[in-house]
Amino acid sequence: MKIWLRLAFAVYLGFFLHTMLIFVLGSSGIFGLEELRLYRERLSDNLLQLKEINSDLLAERDALLHDSSEVELRARTLGYRRRNEIRIKLPHSTKNDYYRKLGGLIRRDASGGEDYDIFRLIAMCAACSLYGVLTLIAKARNGRRKRFTRHPSQDD
Repeated sequence: MKIWLRLAFAVYLGFFLHTMLIFVLGSSGIFGLEELRLYRERLSDNLLQLKEINSDLLAERDALLHDSSEVELRARTLGYRRRNEIRIKLPHSTKNDYYRKLGGLIRRDASGGEDYDIFRLIAMCAACSLYGVLTLIAKARNGRRKRFTRHPSQDD
């Protein structure tokens, strides 16, 4: 096998292996797209929760705007009181907490597919190994041919 043919085949294999590694393990590969699908599901769930919280807050706002008794109750839970009112604290009582956590920020997990240098290294090692194996095969074939070929000086 000629040297340029071995070299071309090794380079092709290295390129093919690099492409397949990126296709499967890269950030836009099969595993990366699965991560994006899961992230999209988490975002849609979060959006539904935020819509529920929004409707609750709108209902509370309307109640506070139109109902004076609701304003008074909310003020009492926040620690306000009328003049001449006595505050009685009961032992072991808990304070009502009207503060809400409106939702957390959902971030995409960092994927390991961004390190393309390792893919290049694997592909280059595979290509060099293939070139070495093809070279050994070619030398072995040439050695067999030389053993079995007749030289013109040899006569039967």
